[in-house]
Amino acid sequence: MATINGILSSLFQWFSVPVILAYRLIVAVYCSAWIIYSGFHPANGNDKWFIYLTNWSFLFVTVYFVFATIITALYYKDECKQGEYETGSPEPIPLRRSRSGISRSSDMDSRDSKSREDPRDPSRSGISRSSDMDSRDNKSRDDPREKTDAHDTTREKGRSRDEVKVSINPLEVMQELPMSGYHQTLWVIYNIAANTALLVTATNWDYAGFKVDGLTVTTQILNTVFILSETLLGTIPVRLYHVIYPMLFTIVYVMFSVVYWAGNGTNTSGQPYIYSVLDYSGNPTDSIEAILVFFFVGHPLSQLVLFIMFRVRFWLRRKFSKKLIW
Repeated sequence: MATINGILSSLFQWFSVPVILAYRLIVAVYCSAWIIYSGFHPANGNDKWFIYLTNWSFLFVTVYFVFATIITALYYKDECKQGEYETGSPEPIPLRRSRSGISRSSDMDSRDSKSREDPRDPSRSGISRSSDMDSRDNKSRDDPREKTDAHDTTREKGRSRDEVKVSINPLEVMQELPMSGYHQTLWVIYNIAANTALLVTATNWDYAGFKVDGLTVTTQILNTVFILSETLLGTIPVRLYHVIYPMLFTIVYVMFSVVYWAGNGTNTSGQPYIYSVLDYSGNPTDSIEAILVFFFVGHPLSQLVLFIMFRVRFWLRRKFSKKLIW
């Protein structure tokens, strides 16, 4: 089961929240700038930007990083308001689970320590008043809630060793909390962006017309670099069955390409197809075969690569991370 923290805390086990927030912001601004510039680039013509799969895929990469940056910023802001994120301390803050949730054991320990060190504490000096004790005993007998509270306190003390050690980042607390709609949306966007980015880089569609320039490097090489960095260093879970999302994305694009071809659409060179491999007029059989291979082989393989990286990341985290107890 995925958690809110698992979705939000990509890269958080390796870097602090401000660092990853800055990283995501830089990537989001960089990708957004290239998305805008690509609309005026000669490779996309005057009004052909929307017909290319490369642009569709890179748009999802851009949307993912923009969305992730916003969510990370909002979460970090909320945590700072709550005072749970102490950027000045390099040491982990131990948290303690209780019936009311998770509380910082550092605060509890400080209060306990203060109580132990206070010379005015009757329990420490061994001085007590029998009248006070009798009064508490009578009150305890009269009020059954006192017995319940005393029993709960004893039980909590017995569980004081079951502490959850976390880093200074509260997002790393492994809580099983249901995801909200925008967390689920971010997860879906990630799956589409990551899977298709790998395929766009691997296939590159028309190698004969491949030209190395800033736009090509960004949309067909750096797109995968950004996604793999997010996948390898992050905590966003990867599920094999989530390949359904990029598959649906491809179905939509193929349907669009057919409609565009049927409407006598052309590419930037004036040819009656978007990509040569999707030449439904000249090579319909080859086009169908290419689509089937892309759909039933490309997407599963791409998802498998992401899943393997996810498992490797999980193993590395368990082996080298000293911030969490799994």
